[in-house]
Amino acid sequence: MNIKPNNKNLHFLQKSFKEYYFKNTDILECPHNISQREFGFMNFESDMKRHISFDDMGQLNAYLLQNVPSDIYYSNSYYEFPTFPMNEKRWIGADLIFDIDLKDLALPCLMQHTYFICKECGIVSQKLIKLCDLCKSTKIHSIVIPCPICINILKKETKKLISFLTEDFGIDSKYIFIY
Repeated sequence: MNIKPNNKNLHFLQKSFKEYYFKNTDILECPHNISQREFGFMNFESDMKRHISFDDMGQLNAYLLQNVPSDIYYSNSYYEFPTFPMNEKRWIGADLIFDIDLKDLALPCLMQHTYFICKECGIVSQKLIKLCDLCKSTKIHSIVIPCPICINILKKETKKLISFLTEDFGIDSKYIFIY
């Protein structure tokens, strides 16, 4: 199965994402201190654009409609100059983030829903490969699509973390956000 979008698929994806961004501007959450954040965007060809900043949510929404990214990222850090190169940004502070990553939990079902994708030709395999059978590339990455068992275990780990933060550290749950 080839996952690289052809022009017709690419146009469909871009149109669908643009429509989604247009219809859902009210549900996109604005990070606090937005003007001090660095944003990054991935397009449908997997190209990343970084070191972008916005003064407000209106500017971000306009960017989304104009550029139609497939992925949106923003830094957990606050910078004096978020659009500058990393060594010139002048770090101010950061949000504390915990990443409960499925692949770190070593669940027995993980390999049943892990897919290996050749970055050169787009071939997808469910068996672990280090060399593409089709184009012989070694540029292989994996993607995990969590099953209901995985989701429930992730929820359980999240609840344990929240309990730890609220009970042991006294952090008010109104300052805890789950994504």
